Amino acid sequence: VIGHKFEAQKELPELDEEGRIILEPEKILQTCTKRLRTRDIKEYLIKWKNLSIKDATWEDEGFLQQHVGLFNVENNI
Repeated sequence: VIGHKFEAQKELPELDEEGRIILEPEKILQTCTKRLRTRDIKEYLIKWKNLSIKDATWEDEGFLQQHVGLFNVENNI
């Protein structure tokens, strides 16, 4: 086999009115804490619903609370 092995998406992601993917967190894969000047910032590796695990991204706690809203970070670790 030449090239990379690809995993097919089971479902297509939802799109908004402008054709952008609507991201919904499915699971927290890892956590870490980074130091920014004088304060600690908690970050989470997020597995997004209907996207491959390869598309997981690191997001900080403030972003998740502001943009994802009801996603309860502590209950999804």
